[in-house]
Amino acid sequence: MFCKEAINNLVKHSGASALDFLVSEEKNSLQITIADNGCGFDAAKAINGNGLANMQKRADQINALLSVESANGQGTTLKIIVKIPSA
Repeated sequence: MFCKEAINNLVKHSGASALDFLVSEEKNSLQITIADNGCGFDAAKAINGNGLANMQKRADQINALLSVESANGQGTTLKIIVKIPSA
């Protein structure tokens, strides 16, 4: 649901012409990064929006870390890190 919400927001709001989608496993964690070259936004002001709030809620439910990097005119990068339990 995190990826769906992130891509939906990107399509609706960013005006981006490119999307990078990276999934990797590093140090017992699954990392998903979604980045665009769109218009960006002031992350400090937008954190109260439903899209980002929903993504944070979903990350909290699975004990994941969510980071949002964005600035006006600089695009946006969303990253979620989910710890993989040891076998």
